[in-house]
Amino acid sequence: MQTPVADEVIQKAKNVALVVYVLYALSFLYGVTAIAGVVIAYVKRDDVRGSWLESHFAWQIR
Repeated sequence: MQTPVADEVIQKAKNVALVVYVLYALSFLYGVTAIAGVVIAYVKRDDVRGSWLESHFAWQIR
């Protein structure tokens, strides 16, 4: 079982991943949102290192 702090960090990281996916979806209308999504994924990827979200952030950066 994870600590409440770890649960909070994972929840925030899930929200960030969701925001990046939404930015990518919006890039069909506004291309610049994809660049913002890549930047956010790069900045936040160290926060998820070693968790199951690491693969999501790696995919988002590619």
